[in-house]
Amino acid sequence: MRINPLRFLLGLLVATTLVAVATTALRSRPSTPRNVVLILIDTLRADHLGAYGYERPTSPFIDQLAAKSVLFENAVSAANATFPSVNSLLTSQPPSVFYSTNAADLGIPEEMTTLAEVFAANGFRTGAVSASPLVRRSPSKWNPRGGFGQGFERFDEACYGESAGLRAVPPYTSTCVAERALRMLESFDGSRFFLYIHYLDPHDPYQPPAPFDRFNEPYQVKPFIAWGMTYPIIRWLYEHQSDPQLDSADIQYLIRPAVTVKMANLPGAGAATFHKLADAGVNVDLLLPVRISDDEFYAVICADDPAAAEGALGGQVVSG
Repeated sequence: MRINPLRFLLGLLVATTLVAVATTALRSRPSTPRNVVLILIDTLRADHLGAYGYERPTSPFIDQLAAKSVLFENAVSAANATFPSVNSLLTSQPPSVFYSTNAADLGIPEEMTTLAEVFAANGFRTGAVSASPLVRRSPSKWNPRGGFGQGFERFDEACYGESAGLRAVPPYTSTCVAERALRMLESFDGSRFFLYIHYLDPHDPYQPPAPFDRFNEPYQVKPFIAWGMTYPIIRWLYEHQSDPQLDSADIQYLIRPAVTVKMANLPGAGAATFHKLADAGVNVDLLLPVRISDDEFYAVICADDPAAAEGALGGQVVSG
């Protein structure tokens, strides 16, 4: 039976922090173990999903699924990066055990038991489809030793290639992942199975195709922003490289509506600004310093109500 890849993608997408079990499945106890599909969406934040209270309609199907399923509201990733959080997910080990003196050791040590190995030992067919340059069986530019294939009968990593580009990360791979996951499901031919699916699309570069680019406004100012890249910002913040001269339009294109505000570079000025926002009932999701001089401090603010933020800050707003 052929399944529409788009319907498969929409039907199976769940955040790392969302495990959905249909309510009908809770009412009966099967005589044999069920099949298991574990879906991970790399870099997708729960607070940008409607099911977790996000105000923009970013995830209509996930929201529908969550409304009729079991939704875990207090679930967090084991770590704040793909490595070692996926290692922990697949082994039930704390992230600290995966750090080593060799930066190339990103995979799962052979002496550890993986989730796939447990399923295989209990008679399940096992497979993985991953678009991640890190989570893969074979080496890549970003993971020189691979090391995530333990226990998987098949590990499909064809959706990621060493392609040209600023970081060699394809901007859109979910269709490929869905299609190859469907082929793997068909190859199981009625056997019980465990299937791990790793999507990458929320990861930069942020270049969603139509119609999923509906939140993006036209933008042609800074090339790295137009390409959807964040690394120049990260290098500026953490590696003291050149200032990318960000403003609210840049942040709005990459993340969400934002305003640039000006404050005096004096003790207490930031607190006074936050008090104004709090008094107006505005919640701040992000404050990113973009310019500092001896006299003034400029920052980009993302708030749950940008219009109310502008009203509360008045003359401090530089651009909307």
